[in-house]
Amino acid sequence: MRASLLVVVLGVLVTGAAHADEVKRISAPEALVKAPKTVARRFLTGQISHDSTVETFTLQRVGDDALLTVASVRAENDGIKIGTWVKLSLVQYLGTATTDGDIVTIKVSNKPLSQDLTCKKEKIDVAAATAVRGRDPKWAGKECGDPGRWEPVATSKVEVLHCVPSPAPSDSGPDEPAATDHLGFAAGPGVEWLYVNDDCVIQGGGWRKVGASSAIAAVRPKGAGSTKKK
Repeated sequence: MRASLLVVVLGVLVTGAAHADEVKRISAPEALVKAPKTVARRFLTGQISHDSTVETFTLQRVGDDALLTVASVRAENDGIKIGTWVKLSLVQYLGTATTDGDIVTIKVSNKPLSQDLTCKKEKIDVAAATAVRGRDPKWAGKECGDPGRWEPVATSKVEVLHCVPSPAPSDSGPDEPAATDHLGFAAGPGVEWLYVNDDCVIQGGGWRKVGASSAIAAVRPKGAGSTKKK
């Protein structure tokens, strides 16, 4: 099924939308194809959602020229259990990544699709690749509002190109991106923004490293049961 011409796909402002199982590559200059890669990944899940989705964004830049490759996979949820991952789409976008002071503006397209991101270099707190999201003891006994926390809680600073859609399609206010909007481009296998929406049980996200194999890591502690309140 094709979405409407202007949609927000998992927090990124996209003109047009890719079909499921679509592969849409683009012809790019050899210098861009061979350019160093930075990677950002976004993992959205939770028992309140029918699906879990993982998008991997790979950015390559030469001067002001930019190539962005977005690979998406999806799995059906059964409570907190995530089903088998299936490929959703792979789309490449070509355009520009211009720098003005400490702001990088990415405008790329593969007609009729396009993506626009506003980015800034930042050092963020990133958990280990094997870290999972658990309940925060500070919220024990409270009805709602627990954003969860990393287990283990240890984090390290990682420099990323932190990007959000421009303009941000959120209900958080004109200058605040929605909680699911974040991308953090980093060297190597990259950094992942994991957002868990279990309604009033856990509703929040955080950054963690992507493992060397780029495999999709666990979300919750091993042996965790349903997080639905009784």
